[in-house]
Amino acid sequence: MATTNVLLFVSTTRHRYVVRRDQIAEIRLISSNADLELPDTRGRTLVCQELGSLLDPLDIRSNARRHALIVATRRRSVALLVERLEDFVGMDLDTVQRLSPLLARRMVRPWVLGALVCDDIPLLVLDLRQIAQDVLLGMHTMLTGSNMNR
Repeated sequence: MATTNVLLFVSTTRHRYVVRRDQIAEIRLISSNADLELPDTRGRTLVCQELGSLLDPLDIRSNARRHALIVATRRRSVALLVERLEDFVGMDLDTVQRLSPLLARRMVRPWVLGALVCDDIPLLVLDLRQIAQDVLLGMHTMLTGSNMNR
């Protein structure tokens, strides 16, 4: 199977999602905060964000070991932190059901590519590139003091 079609399960404290492997430049096991201070493959510092609390304010990080899904953008790399990560065997991008246009227009941010059903449970397929861009935009907005809603 080509890596462009590989899907991965990612778990936060409260939720489980699916991500595209080809959107991840690097995966790191995080055993201490020092692991997050190491630069990306281009030698740039990482911007770190807990994925769980970004998607659900009640999804607070537990004390479990974490993984960093490092998503490269033009200027910086973003480390999206999750608790568990596993291969999603037997499914690829062809099995993802795109969001209906009505639902897609109702989303606050375009962070979901679609959904798929696994063991009768619907799972959201996240767009990690868009999430990383928005994390960087949010960081820039905080630094400049501008408001995205203007």
